[in-house]
Amino acid sequence: MTKFLFICKRNHSYGSEKGTFHGLVNSATFIAEFLNKRGIESEVIQVTDGDDIDRVVQEKNPQVVVIEALWATPAKMQDLVTMPEHRARLWIVRVHSKPAFLALEGKAMKWITSYPDEVVICPNTRGLTADLQDMGTDAMLLPNVYTPRGFDDYAYNKVQSDSELNIACFGALRPLKNHLAQAIASIKFANKVGLPMTFHINSTSGNSPNISVLENLQALFEKSKHNLSVHAWRRHPEFVKLVQTMDMGLQVSLSESFNLVAADFVTNRIPVLVSDEIDWLPSTVKVSASSNSDQIAQMIEYVWRYYHPTLDRECRKALDSYNNHATAAWWKIAKRLT
Repeated sequence: MTKFLFICKRNHSYGSEKGTFHGLVNSATFIAEFLNKRGIESEVIQVTDGDDIDRVVQEKNPQVVVIEALWATPAKMQDLVTMPEHRARLWIVRVHSKPAFLALEGKAMKWITSYPDEVVICPNTRGLTADLQDMGTDAMLLPNVYTPRGFDDYAYNKVQSDSELNIACFGALRPLKNHLAQAIASIKFANKVGLPMTFHINSTSGNSPNISVLENLQALFEKSKHNLSVHAWRRHPEFVKLVQTMDMGLQVSLSESFNLVAADFVTNRIPVLVSDEIDWLPSTVKVSASSNSDQIAQMIEYVWRYYHPTLDRECRKALDSYNNHATAAWWKIAKRLT
């Protein structure tokens, strides 16, 4: 009997062009792999829409159903939890965004406050968990877990090139991801050190704001001596190989929760600079989310020059610490089922 079933919606807007390789699937897969290694049978499955939930749940017969992100309507969840064959299950809806992102999803708060009492709302950040609890919602913290296959094999030391720079700002091209400011800062940094630079991003086929981000980046680099490289979304092992070719990763987002991309860079020992929205990383690799391009460029130079060995060690220690707390939260639920 499956203990945990993680359900993601295919073509959900958090990530990829085709809805197959997006961050929610990776997030759920890491948690499922951790639970499986602990002897708790877990599986990740993608469905077309809310009508598929009943079918896959009856087929897999899990004790715990985890809906990844806000896409199943309160009405659909009400129907599901009241069906006799589902009443004994624990139903969870995980929220992967902070309020700034939720504000862009028009029905987010209405749905969160309208889900039936049988559904447990589980943000992946302490802040939103506390906010919802203050509002009277019975929310519970369930953080991301970062345990990719062959964790130890991912460690990789890239020798910095003295002839070119490859700076990556991977992830969904959404306005709050702050790609344009990071691209401008990267150009300023590259100009200062006198090296040609390629700025690497993921492609998008999403809505108008996302396309606007891409168009602005393309215009920025059109007459620049530096280059913009747009990469298709890919499965996590292939993505990691791409990460290993980079000189630095940037995740200076205006709003962020865990950020799997930052964890990929840390695990592969590639210098990474993030915003202070990513609370699990040390302050030595952070810049304020409200920083201008000059301030970001200054921190890019600092991290680029001093990441190895001190900052690298601090970042890996921080990720280990985060994982210890995150896995404990999931294991607490899992132990109830044994």
